Amino acid sequence: MPMTLASRPASPKPGDLVVARGRHWLVTDVRPSALPLDPRSRDGAEGETMVSLSTVDDDGIGEELSLLWEVEPGRRILESGTLPDPSGGRFDDPAVMGAFLDALRWGAVTNAESLVLQAPFRAGIAI
Repeated sequence: MPMTLASRPASPKPGDLVVARGRHWLVTDVRPSALPLDPRSRDGAEGETMVSLSTVDDDGIGEELSLLWEVEPGRRILESGTLPDPSGGRFDDPAVMGAFLDALRWGAVTNAESLVLQAPFRAGIAI
């Protein structure tokens, strides 16, 4: 039974964050195929959408990738995240919050200054 347009797996949109090939990417362009659906393919949607990606991982800044979305193993669209709602009365311990802020600050140093030392997990430390 051929797959219809309504039953095809969702393709990402430009601006979506996705995971493909074990890395996080930003979708920069989506080009659907002009070819009709092939009823002989396994899922009826094979090779229909060319997706252009740009990495958001620190160790690959500027790296780009194009892939066929429907046939890429392990690909998924990440849901948009939001900050937790603090009105529920649940707050982190001040020491945990301090450690989180230190990690953010050290990571920001790495991205801004290329001459600082690299610590494990891509954090930067200025001595």
